[in-house]
Amino acid sequence: MQWVSLGQGPDMATANIFIVYAASATTVTLSPRSGGQGQPSYNPAANVTLLEGSGIVDGRMVAEVRCENCWGSWPAAPSGSSSAVVEGGEGGVGAATGAATGAGGGSGGFVMDPNGNETAWFWAYQLGAPLDSADVGAELGMHDVKGEMVWDLREAGFEVGETGLEEGFNPFA
Repeated sequence: MQWVSLGQGPDMATANIFIVYAASATTVTLSPRSGGQGQPSYNPAANVTLLEGSGIVDGRMVAEVRCENCWGSWPAAPSGSSSAVVEGGEGGVGAATGAATGAGGGSGGFVMDPNGNETAWFWAYQLGAPLDSADVGAELGMHDVKGEMVWDLREAGFEVGETGLEEGFNPFA
């Protein structure tokens, strides 16, 4: 696959979109993008981290992602913002943080209920040669396959300690 994506929200126009593609033979790039008109664009206001364990594993792209501001649409990308590389892999962990932090969502768009039993998501992918790019704003072709799904977020929980989540916590480990 050239790239894979998971979109959070009811439609592409207001979605938080997590796009993953090969950065090298062992690492992946996580490109958090916001929907809208045309190709989704990189959004540095997404407060996401690519966690340990992400990369090209047994020939598959794996992205274990922590998002600090995914309960609603990410804020609009600040004008004049620079690109930040979000790359991870064997022992590599990256982060992209923008002006918006915390658990709150962005302006407009959707708001996701963490206790929702029917949250809207969509996915897509494009077949082809690996991109081999660490550029989070890389130009991507149109998806070959897409679909929609509904997740029960009540089933996606894990225990949180008295002091909350520690920095770099990976629920997948």
